[in-house]
Amino acid sequence: MAHYTHTHPRMKYTFCGIDSHAETHTAVFLDPFFELIGELTIPNIPSQFPQFLKDAEQFLIHGTTLCFGFEDHTRYGRGLVRFLLEGKHLVKCVSSNLVKSERDAQNVLKKTDSIDAECAARVLISRFDKLPLACINDDYWVLGNLVARRNMIVKTHTMMKNQLHSLLIDNYPSYKKFFCNIDGVAALAFYEHFSSSEKLAAVSADELHTFFHEHARGTLRPDKAKLILKLVSSDGARIIENQEIRDFNIQSIIRQMRFNQSELKRIDGQIKLFLKHFDHYPLTSMAGIDVATAAKIIVEVGNIDRFPTAATLASYAGISPVTHASGKGSVQFANKFGNRALKDELFHLAKRQIMPLGKTGLIINPHLYHYYQKKLKDGKTKRQALKALQRRLITILWKIMKYNRPYINPEPIKLKDLEEGATIHV
Repeated sequence: MAHYTHTHPRMKYTFCGIDSHAETHTAVFLDPFFELIGELTIPNIPSQFPQFLKDAEQFLIHGTTLCFGFEDHTRYGRGLVRFLLEGKHLVKCVSSNLVKSERDAQNVLKKTDSIDAECAARVLISRFDKLPLACINDDYWVLGNLVARRNMIVKTHTMMKNQLHSLLIDNYPSYKKFFCNIDGVAALAFYEHFSSSEKLAAVSADELHTFFHEHARGTLRPDKAKLILKLVSSDGARIIENQEIRDFNIQSIIRQMRFNQSELKRIDGQIKLFLKHFDHYPLTSMAGIDVATAAKIIVEVGNIDRFPTAATLASYAGISPVTHASGKGSVQFANKFGNRALKDELFHLAKRQIMPLGKTGLIINPHLYHYYQKKLKDGKTKRQALKALQRRLITILWKIMKYNRPYINPEPIKLKDLEEGATIHV
């Protein structure tokens, strides 16, 4: 008869799942066989954390140590995780998706802190060897907060632009022909000062050109003023009820848009300074990756050592196809999951590599443009070719971050020259 001389690694621990919130944490304790031992609720106050460990000892199985699993270790649970790690305790990360899957598997209809904590403990036991260790890294946390703040301002700014569009259509039916960008310096100055066509009634082309010269840094052509006045005249005078309130709304939106633009510059400056902590990730060496894009990629990827190959990073980003196999047959489907924020950044980065820039139609990366065109010639759709280009970019980004290797950009080429077979130099 066989005898087992070693116990399973899980038998060494008493498992504790923790559901974190702003004011309190709920901890549920399980033995290695998923049996409930007890539960604690503690305030989210650092001075109370030592008492939590003392109270947890009553649930500790003889001969074992505590193993903690956190559904949230980067926000509300950050302080407790730091405390436990400083005390050399074993702490692992349990994703919210796994907790939800466990809750669904248990056929639990209601959702409470206790249930979530218990589900976190169950996942901790069943996936003990696969769950990542918790790690508190202030550099990634600070950069993540800067990126989150920037994303919120960009989102707000987009909402303001859409609202401005809806208000201008009544005052200036042809307003889209006035300026290329509705949030440009000249556009904002014009719409704030001349928020309705009535205010242009006694303004000549020379006076309007002088206004642009003073408020738009002299970047507009002299005929721009004539064009605007001509379009306003052809649209016809429009008398709208409560025009003063409409003008006020437009001016209020513009003031907020200016604040957003100013704040974005400040945040980008802070991000640029803070990226010095990540000099080993020279992402900005690649054309098309500015400071903001580099920060977003670093925040979403985290420590590149988590990904032993570029393929694992591609799978994490949701770029690699998903294979469904049964018997001798297999089918590949597009991955609808993965890290959506990272996938979005790769999508926009891929488009920047192949889209002609400006009036000259400059292609910043002829190598990647050729790769994209080759996929199209191979019969791929534009979406499939762009997805293949994203996969190529994953490999490039992984090498840049893994080996601290700056990217060597090929010389940009005009699209016209590229189509005529111009030589590509690196």
